[in-house]
Amino acid sequence: FLKEDRAKRERLLKELEPKINIADIKHSARRARQNLYDICLCNDFQYFVTFTYDKEKIDRYNDEKTRRAFSIWANNIRKIYPDMYYVAVCEYHEKGALHYHMLVGGIKWEDLKPEFWKLDKKTLAPIYTVGAWPWGYSTVSRIRNGEAAKHYICKYITKQHFDERFFNKRRFHTSHNIIRPTVYSA
Repeated sequence: FLKEDRAKRERLLKELEPKINIADIKHSARRARQNLYDICLCNDFQYFVTFTYDKEKIDRYNDEKTRRAFSIWANNIRKIYPDMYYVAVCEYHEKGALHYHMLVGGIKWEDLKPEFWKLDKKTLAPIYTVGAWPWGYSTVSRIRNGEAAKHYICKYITKQHFDERFFNKRRFHTSHNIIRPTVYSA
């Protein structure tokens, strides 16, 4: 573009910029949170699990690789334990790495291959690692208060409101055999 075409160039660039509507983003996050909460109300979960990635095993800053690794792991574990069901919400660390928070049910404690890690400082409840997670670090604990756990996992979607890394991506994951609410309309 010539110097005199600067206004034309700026107008074209402005037209090509993606339009981000804040109201739509907030509405989408609220709708996803409500859907997740409705699913959580229909299911009983026994365990709260957190999965993080080890930088030696996978590029934990690459969303595509980490999401794919989680998906493959979840599919494989469900083939071994077909009664297992879960909801999972991904979140970014402060440094930008992706990790998952999950509510899990339909599986025995022994099947998770728990290994004692430490005691929770507040409740003194034991926290274990999941031996079945090959990609890095994990924690698993038994759920004491089901309602609190459901609210806790749903809050991660609200934290994602304006994070552009979640635009046009899944805000949560569920297993295929999860019980979903039945919606009636008149």
